[in-house]
Amino acid sequence: MLNNTRSYEIIYPFVGVVTISLIKEIKEIGIYVSLSEYNDVQAMLLVSELSRRRFRSIRKLIKVGKKEIVTIIRGNKEKGYIDVSKRQVMDGETYCMEKKLFSSKFVNTINENVVKNLFLNCEDSRLRWIWPIYRKFKHAICGFKQISRKVKGNVIGFNISEKEYTKFFQILKKKIPLTFQKIEVFFEMTCFDERGVSGLKKSFGEHIEEKNLKSMEIFLMVPPMFKLILKSKSKRKGIKKILKVLEDISKEINTRRGDLSVKKIKFDKSL
Repeated sequence: MLNNTRSYEIIYPFVGVVTISLIKEIKEIGIYVSLSEYNDVQAMLLVSELSRRRFRSIRKLIKVGKKEIVTIIRGNKEKGYIDVSKRQVMDGETYCMEKKLFSSKFVNTINENVVKNLFLNCEDSRLRWIWPIYRKFKHAICGFKQISRKVKGNVIGFNISEKEYTKFFQILKKKIPLTFQKIEVFFEMTCFDERGVSGLKKSFGEHIEEKNLKSMEIFLMVPPMFKLILKSKSKRKGIKKILKVLEDISKEINTRRGDLSVKKIKFDKSL
């Protein structure tokens, strides 16, 4: 089993780096978090760096187990402490972080598949060719895309064996046969049924599971705003799936004295 979740060559992030954190423990002085992209290294989110707005309760603003996008504001490698801030993260950085996180997860998945199939050491493969690909292409996902087009010259100079390259290329072709289109739909939903909107959350999951839409996710942002995310090979087919799901949800919520209205649609190429 591969426990190392490090996504980048550096062990400790630099000041100013935007990354993803997992809330571990909430205290009066601050919140203990782990940085998912840096092998779950521990960091502290101070209460003063939590939000630009005034708030009465920390636990209403942030919850244990929730993932938050933060920026590094202080750090000392020798003493082993890192301070992060949620307040200083800009809206544009949040969008870029989501895209970078998806790409990093994809790179880790490819590497883990190669390692498992050939019984290799995960960290050794990273040192020999994953980190050098990062350095050459700024992000390994860019190198992976070129290699998937059978441009073998792109791996010359990296310490990767013929056997590793063959298996790597086979897995890569299966994982990224086409460029995926990420579609995000923001919609508002109200419900005056006795169970409220919370009563529909279970039906959302059942509906997605029934239609076998594993690439679709629905999140509650700030009531009554929801976000639907779908990754699809075809933009047209993706929109058709989304419209069908929203139509079904709208019909169900209308029977419960509710209403659904789409506010914004955003498109983005994930790979």
